[in-house]
Order: sequence, then structure tokens, then C-alpha cells
Amino acid sequence: MQEFVFSFEKMWMYVRHSTIYSERPTVLCIHGLGESGLSFQELAVELYQREMNVVVPDLIGYGRSSAAEDAGGYRFDSQIDCLWKLINDKFGLSEVVLVGHSMGGDIGTLMCAGEPNRVRKFINLEGNLTEADTFICSSAVRASEVGKYDDWFQSNFVGQPASASLRRYYASVRFSRGEAFLENAREMHDRNRAAADGSPGEIGSTYASLSVPRLFCWHALNDSTQAFLIDQKLANEEIDSESHWMIVEQPKMIAATVRQFVKQCQPG
Repeated sequence: MQEFVFSFEKMWMYVRHSTIYSERPTVLCIHGLGESGLSFQELAVELYQREMNVVVPDLIGYGRSSAAEDAGGYRFDSQIDCLWKLINDKFGLSEVVLVGHSMGGDIGTLMCAGEPNRVRKFINLEGNLTEADTFICSSAVRASEVGKYDDWFQSNFVGQPASASLRRYYASVRFSRGEAFLENAREMHDRNRAAADGSPGEIGSTYASLSVPRLFCWHALNDSTQAFLIDQKLANEEIDSESHWMIVEQPKMIAATVRQFVKQCQPG
């Protein structure tokens, strides 16, 4: 993988990418809350070996990318602007395949809604679809509201025993910028909050209405999200993984799923 820093305005985005071949589809990988592009390390290799170009940025405020000028620069609309600038100005691509994990699935949903003609396919790896999916970010928001966010962060991410994939996540969280983590947690909480009548929040409703061919991949589903997928008749596939970090635990399986979905003429 090649690496470079993409500078614009007063910020910069750290980017890993494969060689870009014009005849291949390009997969833009978007990481989750507290993560960095390193979460896609194994998956990026598997995708490239299946004849796909791969672009893996660290979002602003995460990994080796810069801080934003203010809290508004961490919000999804700003992150999306940065991602499209990267695709336009650096790579000059007319379309991409989106693969978004967790929060990256939320961002990918909004990218598809805003620029549907520029997204060839969208693979959503356990992004949020219902309010029940947001238990981590909602917990962070509640702790912040009572002035105990630092205590919450310490108890959840510092000195905790974990599997190999979780240890990598904990390391990434420690290197993310606290203001980015909290701002994005708030936005995930707000945009996925169910309406007063119990209908899905903004992200779930938007995902269900997308015109872009999309596939939702999951390792475990709560009852609300399972019912949502069935009710909306949304294409989905179970991934045999140990945890939410399927991109670390099952890169070969996910890469094969992405390749098969990209090759389909119509969504599954």
C-alpha cells in the first residue's frame, strides 16, 4: 500500500491506497468511530488481490489525520466534503464503491444520498439502522451530559482485557482526538434517534430509500434492526465473525462478498 498526506485548507488527511488501475473498480473504505484506516489493513490487501483498487483514509480527527479547525469540522457533512475532495482532486474518479464499517456505514449512507450517481455500489458493514444500534455512542453522550465523559472513556477503553481485534480498536481510540470522538458520537446518537411515532431515525430511513445498490452485512442483529431489514426488504448477509470488528476477523470473507456484489448487474 502507498501512503500520502492530502492537504486542503488548514487540514490534512492521511491516506493509504493501492496502485489505481483505470480498468478496475475503486473501493473507498470508511472507518468507524474511534478507528483509523488501519482497521482495514487486512481487508485492503484482500480487495486488491481480487482486482479492485483500494483507498483507505483516516477521517479528520482520527489516526494520522489532522484536527479540524473547530468541532463543526468533525461532523458528517464536513467529513463527506473531505472524502469527495480526496476522490475528485487526488484521484480524479467519476465513481467509487463504498465500504463503510460502523460509523463509516452512516457516512456512506449520506454519501449515497447526496451523490447517488457517483457511488457504484455500497456495502454497509454494521452501520447504524435503528436507535438500538447506537448503544456505545449513546452511552458516551449520556456520560458527557452529566460531566462524566472522561470517566466513561477511562472505564471503557483503558486497561480492559480484550480479544486481538478489540485490542487494536482500543489502541486506535487512544490515538483519536477526543473532541472528534465525542462530536461524532453525538451526531450518530441524534441522527439515529427514533421519531416520536417510533419510526426509524434519519440514517435508517435514508438507507432504506437509497437508489444506490446496497448490501448490509452483519454478525449479530438486535431485534429492532432485524425487523427493520425484513420490513424494508433490504438485501443483507450474515458474516460468521466473533464480534463487530468483522473487517479484522474475516477479511477474506468480506472481500469475497464485496467482489461478488460489485460484479452483480443488479443488487442482490
